[in-house]
Amino acid sequence: MNTRPRGSRRVVASAAIACAVAAVVAPSTVLAGSIEYLSNQSAEYVRTFSRNASTDAIDIISYNPAGLTFLGKDGLYLNLSLQSVIKRFSMKYEGVELSSTTPTPVLPSFFAAYKWRNLVGFASFSVPAGGGSVDYDEGVHFLRPLVLKAIDPSTNAVPDCKPAEPICTPMSGQFSGASAMFGITGGVAYKFFDMISISAAGRVVIGRKSYVGSVTYGGVRAALDATKHAVGFGGIFGVHIRPFKRYLDIGFRFETPTPLTWKTTSTTENLKTGTIDPGGPNDGLPESALWTFANGAEEKRSLPATIGIGLAFHPPILTNLTISASLNVYLIKAADSYHDCANAVTADGTGCPADTNPNTATGFVRGYDDDYSNGIDLGISAEYKLNKWILVSLAYNRGIVGSNEKTLNDFEIVLDSNTIGGGLRVDIGDRLQINAGAAAVFYKSAQNSALNFLPVFNTPETFDRFSLVLTLGAQYRLF
Repeated sequence: MNTRPRGSRRVVASAAIACAVAAVVAPSTVLAGSIEYLSNQSAEYVRTFSRNASTDAIDIISYNPAGLTFLGKDGLYLNLSLQSVIKRFSMKYEGVELSSTTPTPVLPSFFAAYKWRNLVGFASFSVPAGGGSVDYDEGVHFLRPLVLKAIDPSTNAVPDCKPAEPICTPMSGQFSGASAMFGITGGVAYKFFDMISISAAGRVVIGRKSYVGSVTYGGVRAALDATKHAVGFGGIFGVHIRPFKRYLDIGFRFETPTPLTWKTTSTTENLKTGTIDPGGPNDGLPESALWTFANGAEEKRSLPATIGIGLAFHPPILTNLTISASLNVYLIKAADSYHDCANAVTADGTGCPADTNPNTATGFVRGYDDDYSNGIDLGISAEYKLNKWILVSLAYNRGIVGSNEKTLNDFEIVLDSNTIGGGLRVDIGDRLQINAGAAAVFYKSAQNSALNFLPVFNTPETFDRFSLVLTLGAQYRLF
């Protein structure tokens, strides 16, 4: 973003960095109907998009844990998947397009399960949410309106930029961030009467988000270097039913919410991220975008509860064919998170101003349950075994994330999507499986309701995304 500063005034956007990187890594989700969760937990999933009723590999620890008891043989199973994601985020405002093309080179997941008769113990390590990064080399459009609320450090006053006059615009800006929520899961499953099984598991989620950004107005630089950490625990429960042996599988999974309170560690340069003095030069800024980056601040943004249902049909005539469908519902509206900072405590212990009116709040770090609808994703697949060694698959996924014109901004580009994918599985003997897959995610372009917390900016932005996922995985039964 190269623009001409207005006059020689030295202007630093004291809120620009905080607001601009407030959710800079939120759009890392690849395949899901949720703003946080990642559905693509395994190579098997990428080539099918439908694992909620599967029983053929132990990656179903993430999708259909109760189905583990229907594995073909007893023994210890190990499964490893590696994914690479090529992605592009773009935003267009008044004819100017900015983008981030930073890839996710490796997204790993590891599963282990031991089956003995009707009992299975299992564990996994995965990245159930986050798992991506963005890098905007030229800054973002959101810097432009924020200059109207900027502070000159030499005068501690706002710049003389009136809505009717030419806009003071940033000379340059850069934002980057990364997010990962690592999940460690452990549980058991047990089968009754060769037709129904149940499972129970717990998952610890360890989250980390990092933000590095800077912006220059009139030659003066403001910068932020912040990290957020959170640890939470949730339960996962499942049921699997096989009413007709070899022909039909039905899977059900419920994941409880995972409470996460994000604690901030930050350093700043020419940037205020603490409490705002009413009536002072920062009065009217998006409060939540400031307090959340204060050193020691806390923010609650939990992973929502999830319901997963799946069907897998094995036709009695075409015995080499499997047709399956999986539906995931993300209960975002019920997630526990803040809309404002009323219950937060900043580093100095004074708390922060609260905007309790959801119709007038302007911060971009906000509780998603206040604006988002519940999300869903539906996947369907067809798998065909060409011979005793090779199985091929073709799949489609529809993701509806629950976003709208109020939620979309430069840093939460969460869009509905259509995805096509496929791949193959190679069976080497009865112990080793190799999976390879690819998926192309086509997102639906959308607009927000404009940068309208300041009246001079009443033009909406247009957002778009594209992702390509490549994956390779292997499963081996040791004994």
